[in-house]
Amino acid sequence: MTVLLQGPVLVCPTCDHREPAGPFNPEIGLMYQGRFHSCKGLKGVIAPLVPEGLACKTEKVDREDYEGGELVQRDDDGRPVMAVHMTADNTEHHIVLPPTARASSE
Repeated sequence: MTVLLQGPVLVCPTCDHREPAGPFNPEIGLMYQGRFHSCKGLKGVIAPLVPEGLACKTEKVDREDYEGGELVQRDDDGRPVMAVHMTADNTEHHIVLPPTARASSE
């Protein structure tokens, strides 16, 4: 029998966003199935939520290459964003925001 336990509070390391993690399965561990939010500290770009008390840093990486006709993710200032990097104690996580190509048939 699996017992669901109450998880910790999830927080954003860049802004003041907080939300309860809800119940989690101890067999799965502390992977919260990719909990994200639109972060006002990163100007509207999605950012991961982490358990409260975890020392980490989240930063966005601006796109530096040519956009062409692709559809790219933009922050609230209109700057194209390439990725979000999160660095914690002994680990790094990267959220890549790839561009979307457009095609048309005539």
